[in-house]
Amino acid sequence: MTNHPCFQNGSINSNYLPYVKTYGSNLYDDKYAPSQTIHNICNTICSRHSIALRTIKDISLEKTNTIKVKIGVYKCKRCNKHFRFQPEFIDKGKHYARRVIDKVYSAIREDKATFTSITSRFERDFNIKPCKFTCHKWFHDKAGNIDLRSKYEPWIASIFSGVLAIDEIFDGGKCTFFATDPLNDVTISFHRSAKRDGIELKSFLTKLKAMSINPKVFISDAAPVYDNIPKEVFGVDLKHQVCTFHFIRDCLKDIMDALRVFRRTLSKQPKKREKKKNPRKYQAKLDEANDRKLIWENRYIFSTRSEKLTIEQIIMLNYLCFKYPFLNNINELKDDLLSIYSKDNTKFEAFLKRNKIVNEVLTHPIENSHITKIITRLKSKKFERTLTFMDYENLDSTSNQVERTNRWFRKRQKTHYRNTKEENIINMLKADLIRQMETKRGKPPICLKPKKFQFC
Repeated sequence: MTNHPCFQNGSINSNYLPYVKTYGSNLYDDKYAPSQTIHNICNTICSRHSIALRTIKDISLEKTNTIKVKIGVYKCKRCNKHFRFQPEFIDKGKHYARRVIDKVYSAIREDKATFTSITSRFERDFNIKPCKFTCHKWFHDKAGNIDLRSKYEPWIASIFSGVLAIDEIFDGGKCTFFATDPLNDVTISFHRSAKRDGIELKSFLTKLKAMSINPKVFISDAAPVYDNIPKEVFGVDLKHQVCTFHFIRDCLKDIMDALRVFRRTLSKQPKKREKKKNPRKYQAKLDEANDRKLIWENRYIFSTRSEKLTIEQIIMLNYLCFKYPFLNNINELKDDLLSIYSKDNTKFEAFLKRNKIVNEVLTHPIENSHITKIITRLKSKKFERTLTFMDYENLDSTSNQVERTNRWFRKRQKTHYRNTKEENIINMLKADLIRQMETKRGKPPICLKPKKFQFC
């Protein structure tokens, strides 16, 4: 075997090391047992005391691969301690080669393999079967050594677009804040806390500011906790974009509540004995009861954009709106409300449409408390904050991007990791942030672009 080209001067040739690892078995290599070496702690030259045989398990595509390597044992005269020579392809105290650990880590982080399935997968593909709990320890040991301050935070600050989106998600009784850059589609940071309140939010935003994250626009949902604290941290010049999806959803919910209240005013199915007493009244009640059923079966046409309705739904909507003026009013209100946030609108046109809706309701009052809620919402400051995106060419009008991060976290946590310990959850998040950096690095960053012409 010593005549094989992978050997040179009694040691393994580094150019053929992958070949030896794949096909070799019971190999002895003097490369890792030199007569003298330097003690890393004391920085002194130490002579070899003895030789130990180390058995290493490695991946292979054809058969089980076990490598046996001679390891030099040395004694330091300064500290009087024994230490072993450390090969470059294996970590201290491990029985598996370093590339086994790296592949397990990559499979879990990138391929979304579970800790349960990773054992059978490696046995099938690489003829090696590490224990599930060993894989779990490998992953969290490696992820726990990640230093976001030195690796991730300088990079994320260098590509920051000027837009900061924040949302939160609850998991296991704790709240996790996520901060993202929607233009560059990256997660900036996260913050774990026991509850969602102003103190925790201010602490998180202060941390972001220390990372040199100074946004021009802040995107969030309509939660009251986001009203004033971001401006306290980043300054009064910060513009706030309230998610239009949440605003429209709340308005459409009020429209559906108004429809529900109106439907209850219609007659229920009359009893047959009423037909003999007053046939006309019975028929009128019967028609209202049928319409009551039709409204229930087709209630969602009053919350759907007109251009997305089918022909059958349009015919039904026209029938109900023609017969009941109230339904026609709330349908027109819905269409006018959705038209405010058209991409072709300027902020000035959006305010004109808002004023038109408010004036029409004031001129022709609709006796329904839920419609009054919509008008109150349109008059509030939150409505003005939903129009911030109209001042920019590439600003998102919703917080969908950060909510996708929330859904990613919930999916990874419930169906993949199922971590319960706080340190393991943080390790999972750190590993995925580094993966994101490796994927996005090299791509040109996108910056926030104000519109050249604005109509106020």
